[in-house]
Amino acid sequence: MYNLTEEETESIKFGGKLHPELQVIPKSTQIFVEIEDNYGNILSNYYPLSGDHQADFSFKIEKNGKTLFQGNFASVPGHGPFGNQFPELGPYNIGDSPKYEMDLNLEPLGDFDLRGDLISQNTLMKFNRLQSPHFVFKYPKGHQKHAERLLKWMERYYREMASINGGNLKENVKFVIDIMHAGAGGGKWMAEGYGTVFLGQDLRNPRSTIIPIHELGHVFSFSPPNTYGVECPWFCEQLANFLRILGTEEIYGSKIKKWDIGNLPGLRTIEKHFRENTPIDKGGAMAYIFLRLEKRYGEDIHRKFIEIWNSQRRQNLSPMTKENQVASLYSYLAGTDFSPLFVRLVH
Repeated sequence: MYNLTEEETESIKFGGKLHPELQVIPKSTQIFVEIEDNYGNILSNYYPLSGDHQADFSFKIEKNGKTLFQGNFASVPGHGPFGNQFPELGPYNIGDSPKYEMDLNLEPLGDFDLRGDLISQNTLMKFNRLQSPHFVFKYPKGHQKHAERLLKWMERYYREMASINGGNLKENVKFVIDIMHAGAGGGKWMAEGYGTVFLGQDLRNPRSTIIPIHELGHVFSFSPPNTYGVECPWFCEQLANFLRILGTEEIYGSKIKKWDIGNLPGLRTIEKHFRENTPIDKGGAMAYIFLRLEKRYGEDIHRKFIEIWNSQRRQNLSPMTKENQVASLYSYLAGTDFSPLFVRLVH
């Protein structure tokens, strides 16, 4: 989905026989129904299966005579009709694959039968690559225009985050679409969900780019991929959220910043805590502290924090707990003792 701006035009050729096929990413057994016309247009980008357009994708997976799954593929909870994941199955590889059968009922567009090995050379998801000044982007084939637009937006966010963090990264970011939803990110690497940034998404809407920008925030704060120790989620997740907020503010304006802040997880528990002394969410507490520091000292305090936190100078704080390290470093940079605030909210 892409809403054209005033005086912007786009020519689209479409039509001809539909060519449905199953595409699979073995990781977490992610399965997609890719339906192209004669011009390579992918149906999921133009034909929303919701409201009056309901899908009936009768789907069965079996191996050695045992049924592993049977039901309507399009109605599996949590994902869209054209893609779902089955982490409880597999992982399987070529040569060790179950069989599948799928009957596609696309209402006025016709009925189709697909069957064969779930994992094969024909069903493995095919990828293309794009290179930009700061990204090496690997994305599912058939989404060239959308991928180009997404990468254009990510370059804008990259420039804003680089200005916040004091400069570009030393290496390009490896950016891949190989998970179903949400995202992950860390040192010079990020992954996004196929359903998060491609299926039916309008890149002009800030909602559609919140997760990629958040993961880019992880990249710029140099947090390793998928590290959930003491620092995550209470610190590194909120830092990524905060960097995302600063990036979206520069591009979309202050109103979007206010909207974004209002959607931060756990932040409302802080307001209630100050009113009624109720329990608080630790991540929400850190989000509140980030916003308070930025309002009083500007975004530069966070850039300096990131620089020291990821340098040898941090070793001077090593005898302390992680919470006390964060409090001490921000207090040092602000010239004010923030320990009481951290003790009240984060400990």
